[in-house]
Amino acid sequence: MDTVLYEAVSFPSATCLALELSLAEIDYDLRSVPIIGRKDVARFARYLLRLVPAVAKVAVEFYSICAKTEPLYSALVSELCQGNVKGLAVYSVLGSIPPEMNLNSVTGLTSITQGPMVSCSAFTRLAYLNACTLTALDIEIAYERDWLDLIYGITYIPAIYNNLALFTLEISSEPYDLVWAEIQDVAPFPSLSVLTVRGDYPFDDDLLFRGNGATMQSLRLPFSAIARNILSRFNVFQRSGVTRMNQVILSEIINDDNCFLA
Repeated sequence: MDTVLYEAVSFPSATCLALELSLAEIDYDLRSVPIIGRKDVARFARYLLRLVPAVAKVAVEFYSICAKTEPLYSALVSELCQGNVKGLAVYSVLGSIPPEMNLNSVTGLTSITQGPMVSCSAFTRLAYLNACTLTALDIEIAYERDWLDLIYGITYIPAIYNNLALFTLEISSEPYDLVWAEIQDVAPFPSLSVLTVRGDYPFDDDLLFRGNGATMQSLRLPFSAIARNILSRFNVFQRSGVTRMNQVILSEIINDDNCFLA
């Protein structure tokens, strides 16, 4: 009866599959539950894909993850991101996702979202594997190690970001927790049309604006002293070639360092 019910239920018009996952009980006592193997995960993934046959984006929110359960999570995400799936979003709630998270078989993505407490190094590898198709990247930096992973990718593997049309960067760390970066002789974002920065502008130079004056159409930026200094020092809006910009959103205008508003 259960099998018949499962086969009969589907959501043919849905294009996004969002999952909230927790294997906390396995973290505490592996002996208290049946052994879950890769075949079980693959079977479960196939069932989910039958439920949502037109899925184009997978969003996964982890409530618990550790070294023991990471292979199961990696296997499930990898199995789900097959076929027509072009977008992947991963979030973590209770604990950081280990950098060893293995998504090496996931290719063909056009959109990647890396939520807070998700290892940036794992997603730098994922972005590298999908560099030829990736056009949208949304990442949140919560720890210095993740910031350093991002800087490494920009400095040594800039091709990861060459095809991006949409880039969202959120800095949730305190500014003094970061190693502020000035990166020269590289323009890793030549195709950007939409740039969103939340938190504060994290670079000591115009890195995010290099080479994309002809493609940039929309900009959202915190109107902090740091961001204002970058915009003016590098003449970002005065450069020749900035011809398609039609929207500028300045956020966080009323804060301590905007004392001229007082």
